[in-house]
This record gives sequence, structure tokens and C-alpha cells, in this order.
Amino acid sequence: MRPIDNLRLFEKMSALFECYDRLALLTTDNEVLFMKYATLADIGTLPQCAEVSHKYLQIQDGDIVLTNDPYSGGTILSSPTLVMGVGTRNVKGNVPAEFLVVFRLTLTPKVAPAKTIDDEGLRIPPSPLYARGVANQAILDALKAHPMTPGNLLPLIEKWAKRLLETRERFKREYNSSDLNLTKGQIKNYLQDTEHEFSKRIDEFREGTGAIELQISPTEAIKLRAEHRESHWLFDFAGTTPGATLFMTDSATMGAAVGTVLGIMNLDAPINTGLLNRFEIKAPRGSMVNAAFPRPLYLGHTDGLNLIANAVALALGQIDTRLAWASSGPSYCSYELRFQDGRSFFDSLPVGGGASKKSKGSDGVYIWRRLPVNDSIEVCESEYPLQIVSAGFRASSGGAGLHIGGRGVAKTVRLIEAAELAWQFVSPIHKPEGVNGGKSALGPEMIVHFADGREQTLAHSGRIQLARGDQFTVLGPGGGGFGPA
Repeated sequence: MRPIDNLRLFEKMSALFECYDRLALLTTDNEVLFMKYATLADIGTLPQCAEVSHKYLQIQDGDIVLTNDPYSGGTILSSPTLVMGVGTRNVKGNVPAEFLVVFRLTLTPKVAPAKTIDDEGLRIPPSPLYARGVANQAILDALKAHPMTPGNLLPLIEKWAKRLLETRERFKREYNSSDLNLTKGQIKNYLQDTEHEFSKRIDEFREGTGAIELQISPTEAIKLRAEHRESHWLFDFAGTTPGATLFMTDSATMGAAVGTVLGIMNLDAPINTGLLNRFEIKAPRGSMVNAAFPRPLYLGHTDGLNLIANAVALALGQIDTRLAWASSGPSYCSYELRFQDGRSFFDSLPVGGGASKKSKGSDGVYIWRRLPVNDSIEVCESEYPLQIVSAGFRASSGGAGLHIGGRGVAKTVRLIEAAELAWQFVSPIHKPEGVNGGKSALGPEMIVHFADGREQTLAHSGRIQLARGDQFTVLGPGGGGFGPA
């Protein structure tokens, strides 16, 4: 198969899965053929989710498995995942799956300090949701009866399971008509050609080693040694401490490292096993980058992965100065308001991007995330008893330099009704770093302005009861500057 044929094959898969945002296609031999991701974690966790689900449930054609368990290959509990089997044989009875389609939904997360993963919400291990295209009513009834099941989960599952089954039929039609060239020999050539082309792109950059240490708290540090040799990338996190506030799975850490390389090198390449073969990730068991059950993962799989991305970016800049990029804001400053009538309002802030050799940092971006943006101010105020007093870029939050860092976002919210405020953010000891003489940016902050005139600067996470008329201000972090001013 020549590269032009591979391009057509990639375009066929892109067209087949056009309506999905977070999806991967694998063989049951765990070869990744196609992927669309929304968060860095997806790059590592979507394939693992398929592998674990198939290992334990032996998925057949038309079966759909549901899970949201991060320790089975998910990322956070508000990202339930459906794994569907596709078999191409035209026979009666059970048909073993030859391909696995992994699709991830996005729900509104629950924000709260947690001691275990189960404190963060309902955890669903890999469970047989559909068998040969027929719904497993016992599982659906159990979810419906569980008090912690999100209210919109079942309607979304029904909607997307139906769409996945329709995609399965189209997949089989195109496969049987040879429009989708996915025989074993063609898959082998497709992956080999992708690996060859990716290797050529990597070779455009210098070889070498970079070493980074990010001190997050007095007891937590991420250590990274990155190496580029002979068209391979090695990211070794040996020496990274166990977590105290941040915990990540090894598959999410792997996704963060790979996604950061692709982003900084501006490599718009198909993400498949051919590409992934060029990466090696070493994440020591028990460290914060390879945490064990039952550690909570929400903060690690949001802000923590931003820190991994910053460490990888800084290491790339040490290896090849053309790739030098200052740190971006590490925290999305996630918070949730829980009103007395049961409604919950979730929000997170975009950050300031780090400056580079070529340009200043971007203002107010979700730099490593492709999820939908928050609702407009008008929608928020019409649906919840709150007023957004102000929202805009945070003045002077980007690091100074020849190219200044991007500004974070500042937002002030006033309560029209009493509510509980729950929040989580990470604020490393060292602010978002500048490079090559650029200055560091401002870190995140949250401040409550009580109606009686008192003020309180909040810790990194917690809960607090607020009354009508109270306000709070969220100050998002900026990005580091590049070069001396």
C-alpha cells in the first residue's frame, strides 16, 4: 500500500466517524488505527479502555460496554465511555469482534475535594450494556435506580449507543464493499507507512536530552528526563514523588506527553500505533504520574496534566531551542455552585498560553483541551440565580519578556440565592515559568467578597457556604514570557 492509499484510508475513517468528538478505532489485537481526542488524557486512555474492556468481557459483534472507571482506562468520572465490538463475518450466532470502537461522552463534572475516587461520584467498572445490539435492561435499571447516576446519563447513553450501532452497520457495509481497506496486510502497511512518515518529521529536530523538575508543593515534585534519539522519544518520570494532592494514571500521563509533542512540533499526523511506537513513557508505579486505586483523579486529570504538558514543553526546549516554549497557566480554576433547589452550576477558566520564540502567548485559551467552551454570560444568568459582575482578561498576568505570556481570565460572580461553593485548583510553588530570560506569570487565585465587607482568599480546594449578595472572584493564571524584555 503506497502512502497515497494510506491517506485515502485515513480519510475514509475520518468520514465514517465524523460525528464523534472523542473516539478511537482499534483491532482486537490492540492496534490503534484511528483517533480523535478532546483532552490529552484521551490519547492514552481511549486505547487502554478498549483493551481492558475486551480482555475481561470478550466483546462480540454488536456488544457495547459502558465504563467511566479511570482505573480501567478512563480519565475522569464525568467522561463515560462506550466500547463497541464490530465483526465483519456474515454468519449466524455470536460473531467475535475484530474491531473495537471506543467513544467517550462529556458530562458536567462534579467539583469537590475528595480522598478517594468514589468520593468524586459514581464509578462504573466495564459493564455489558448491549449484547448483539440488544440493551441489557438489568444494567440500565440499576443505573436508573442509583442515586449518584447523573440525570442526563441514560438519555445520552441511549442516543449514542443507537448511533454507534448505526455506525457499525455502515462500517460493515464499507468493509465488505472494499471501500474500507482494513485487511491484516493493509493495516500492517498503513501503520508502517505512518511510522515511517512520522520518523522523518521527528528527524527534522535535534537529538539530545532535557531534564526538568517542577516543584508543586513542599512534598510534591514532577521530575522528567526527556530524550530524542534515532527517531524515538523517551519520557522518563523516575524520581517523581508520590502524590499528596495530585494523582494521575499512567495512561493519562502517556497521553499528555504524546499530545504535547504533537502540539509543540505542530505535527498534524494520524494518531495510530505506527506513531505511538515512536514513544516510550516510564511512569514509576506509586508516583503521582502512575497512581494506584483508589486515589481521586479529577484534579490530576485536569490541572495535573497541564503540569505534565509544561514539563514536556520545557524539556523539548532544552533539546532543541527552536521548540522553546514558556509554561502555560497550569490551572483551569474549576468551581461549582450548588443551589438549595438542587441545581448545580459548573465553570472553569481558560488560561494564558506560554510565549515562544516566534510569538507572544495566547490570551485566555484552553490550550490542551478541545472540549466545548462554557455557556455565554446571558445563558448562565438566565438559568441560574447568579450574576456575572465582570469577566475579562486578567491584567498583567502574563510573564514579561521579548514576547510576553498570554493573559489568564478574571471573573467575578455575585449570588442572587445562597449556595455552596466547591472549588479545586493547583498552584505550584513556582509560577508559570518564562524561558530564555522571560519572566514568570501570575498563578491562580480565588477570593470571596462577603456582603458584609469581609474578604477571604481561598485555599487550593474546599467548600464554603455563601449567602445571597456574596461575591467571589476567580483569577486564572497567565503564561510565562519568552526572552529578556
